Amino acid sequence: MIIKRLPISELQFETFTVGKLSRTSSKLIWIEGISNCKLLDEIRNRINNIDIDMVDGVGVLAELIKDKGTGIFLLEGKVYHFLRLLS
Repeated sequence: MIIKRLPISELQFETFTVGKLSRTSSKLIWIEGISNCKLLDEIRNRINNIDIDMVDGVGVLAELIKDKGTGIFLLEGKVYHFLRLLS
C-alpha cells in the first residue's frame, strides 16, 4: 500500500522476523535522505533484541520498541499510527 502511494526510489524497507513461535514478518520502512539514521539504527537494534514468543499485532510491536521513560519514542502515537498503516 505504501509503495503504491509513494512510488519513489528513496523509499527503503528492511524485513524482520519477530517472535520465536509466531515468526511474524515485519517491515521497517523509511525515506532515504529524510529519516534520521541514528533513529533507524536504534529501531533496528530494538527490533533485533525483542525476545518474545508471539507478536500478533502492530500494537504489540509498538509497545515492545517504545521507550519506557523519556527519549525518542515519546511520540508513541505517531509510531503506532505509522506501524498500523503497514499492517
